[in-house]
Amino acid sequence: MPFEFSIDLEGELKRLLGAILIIVPISVETELRLLVQQSSGEKKGKVQAALKLIERFEKAGVEALSADDAVLMCALKRKGVAVTNDTKLRQRLHAVGVPVVFLRGKQQLALEE
Repeated sequence: MPFEFSIDLEGELKRLLGAILIIVPISVETELRLLVQQSSGEKKGKVQAALKLIERFEKAGVEALSADDAVLMCALKRKGVAVTNDTKLRQRLHAVGVPVVFLRGKQQLALEE
């Protein structure tokens, strides 16, 4: 989101949620590293920028079969909020009561509880 739509991710999250601790499941980082190897051009640059951005955040080892499962499990375990624009993942998170921050109107983040 931050690189496709010029969103200040941390600023928008603080606006919505106040003081926060951002945690990235290790499997999400792993998925991004694979995407860098499989991508080229502009997409590769955005993925590399995402990897650089998440260096600042805490990492969490979560046993899961996929990055999406890890996001869900991490949010449940920590009673946190997930950040995703993936429609299927948003539906899964909503089904188990996890609040979701998503991009609304390509301009700002919104919280769905």
